[in-house]
Amino acid sequence: MRRRSALAFALLAACAPDPQPLSDPLDYLHVGADFAAEADAFAEQVRSEGWTLGRAQRGETFAALHARDEERALVRVWSRRGLVLAIDAPSPEHWRRDVLLAPPIEATDLDGDGHEEVVIGATDDAMGRTCFALVRIDEEGVPREVTPVYEELGGDGCVEGFEAEPLRAVVVVRFPELANRSVPQVAVPHAPSDEGEWVPLVGPDVIERERARRQRALAADELTPHRAAVELAALAHLAGEDTGAQLAVFDRTLGPEVDAIASAARARIAEGWREPEAEVDEAEPEPDAR
Repeated sequence: MRRRSALAFALLAACAPDPQPLSDPLDYLHVGADFAAEADAFAEQVRSEGWTLGRAQRGETFAALHARDEERALVRVWSRRGLVLAIDAPSPEHWRRDVLLAPPIEATDLDGDGHEEVVIGATDDAMGRTCFALVRIDEEGVPREVTPVYEELGGDGCVEGFEAEPLRAVVVVRFPELANRSVPQVAVPHAPSDEGEWVPLVGPDVIERERARRQRALAADELTPHRAAVELAALAHLAGEDTGAQLAVFDRTLGPEVDAIASAARARIAEGWREPEAEVDEAEPEPDAR
């Protein structure tokens, strides 16, 4: 199953138990909590148990802390409601191997909507990358994930990094199902809008820069024709070109040798980048024994 978001919030909240003998998180669940004092108390506790404190972050509405020992890592976030987010790694139930606190800039209101955000990264070994989730803390101290996503190309996308001045969240869409020796991918920068939402911002200058980079890599044999064909077709989609133009650049880049993987990629483009529906195994009903 494809993960459409960096850390779907259900995964953020579904955490391994606190390493003993850390306090029960329910001890912290009370409105009006002094979140800064609770973060300080927790920091002292884990330090006394041999954990190394990492990055700490304080805002007007939250306090966040990262810590690790030799085998584990954790991130905790407190608000006026007490402990509102607890993420541990590695987690046997989920895919994350490591977790970290990763604010891209000093300001805590990343999108300028008046609410603060916490940025949390998790390492995905299967995809070989670290994905970042943006979690907004509202005026009541309630966390809500607001991570940018880009779904028009299908694939497996997540925020893999940030650009500053001006701030951009870079959603990298990968296509492991279209891979031939290496996985095609394209980056889709997102910028905060006046409404506090993250919107794709892929102008002509970005498109031309990315096209030129792939053409150079292809000419230098640093990129396979298959991967270049998929990525250039995806860039044509991002540029707003129609399906015919996307297929034309795919065919031109790939050349005459078309194997089964290339045919599947071409069909995916022709279908508007829609992924095939998952097959449902409909077992024949057993005969009535009566």
